[in-house]
Amino acid sequence: MDNITLDNHVNIELMERIRNICKSELFKDCSIHCKDAVIIGHRLILAAGGEKFAEQLTDESNVTGNIVFIDLSSEELVPIMDFIYTGEIDLTQYQEDEVKRSSEKLGIYGIKYYLEENETVERQKTEKHEGCNGA
Repeated sequence: MDNITLDNHVNIELMERIRNICKSELFKDCSIHCKDAVIIGHRLILAAGGEKFAEQLTDESNVTGNIVFIDLSSEELVPIMDFIYTGEIDLTQYQEDEVKRSSEKLGIYGIKYYLEENETVERQKTEKHEGCNGA
């Protein structure tokens, strides 16, 4: 049997649908308790996005879907969840350091690579711009 893969257009459309569902209250089935807030999320998406989410959500004793990250603030957790849901993240330099640290602690898949790639692209843009001004 041949493998069938989604083309880029279908992937983009699927991600847009997921974003819209995530923005709404539809299908939210877990609560993430952090230092200063309770954030509602989706078990399936969060478990797929990071090791610590998956550990807590697959624990047989966790029938309520509550996740506890009491040592994290919402300022750290919300951008991490945005990345899990959308594959994108927008941070200030201060937040970037905190989010990198927290995402490593939570075992978030791909966020470190994403931030490093963006840093490289920004550095290349700066170098190219400086090169044009120096000519």
